[in-house]
Amino acid sequence: MKKITTRNMVLIALLSGVSYLFYIMEFNIAGPLKFDFSDLFVMVAGYSLGVVPGILVALIKNIIHFLGYRSAGLIGEFTNFTFAVMIMLPIALIKANRNRNRIALAIFTIVVVSVGINIFNYFVSMPIYGIPRESRIPMILAIYLQFNLIKTSLLMVLFHLIRPLVDKLK
Repeated sequence: MKKITTRNMVLIALLSGVSYLFYIMEFNIAGPLKFDFSDLFVMVAGYSLGVVPGILVALIKNIIHFLGYRSAGLIGEFTNFTFAVMIMLPIALIKANRNRNRIALAIFTIVVVSVGINIFNYFVSMPIYGIPRESRIPMILAIYLQFNLIKTSLLMVLFHLIRPLVDKLK
């Protein structure tokens, strides 16, 4: 993390607030699957300010959502937090400068996050929702994997489109 300055604290608060606003404008896809653009601001915080501010933005966004607006129960926010941190970490830790490296990083992130969040769903989310063990893998392969691949890909494309603007935050 960069130095703790008033500017960085204001940026964390601002990105958390905007992220929360985008979180409440979610689109219901099917059952517990919801799509929103709030994780984009977690990615911006991680890329421009560092890993800890990125985690703080994800945490603040989910705490506010849990306390106030259409909470999905604690597991919904915990799953969203896990996804946001997973997609932010490669972007915050690996600074790719050339286009070829950016594309490789995006593909790596898409694959790792999609597989990782489905492992999380299998062992954490689905048991809490009471989904029987024998139907978890078919559900993940039929629904969750495609959803997470599309969501992660779309967020990565959007992040790389706004990356020149984000570079000015540094």
